[in-house]
Amino acid sequence: HASAVGREGTQEPLVELYQLSLPGGAVVREWVGSEAVAHLRPIPADSLAPNAGAKVPIGAAHDRGLLHRGVWIGVLRGPATEAELLLLQRSDRVVTCPTAWGLVGEHSAPSEAWESTVRRAVREEL
Repeated sequence: HASAVGREGTQEPLVELYQLSLPGGAVVREWVGSEAVAHLRPIPADSLAPNAGAKVPIGAAHDRGLLHRGVWIGVLRGPATEAELLLLQRSDRVVTCPTAWGLVGEHSAPSEAWESTVRRAVREEL
């Protein structure tokens, strides 16, 4: 990951910003604080386009609710009818969602392939 100075003067990885084009030319700009979450649908990959190469520190993308790429990975163990799902607890020292439980997740580095992000996330977390 390339990095830049982010929150509190710390180095943060950069993430590439994206824009989502919807029918009729509308562009999704605001996701944070939306009360229409129940109406969100999966986003087709071909609807996402890099936002003119804009890159910002991860913290800035989160703070401003900017659309950026990442993956969430469900890691299962055991037969399908009795599978256990791996959940990770975040450190109390992170800025975003300290001590929260969640799936394995990772931000994509600028121009990184989805599969590379998944492999890196699994390698880093497991």
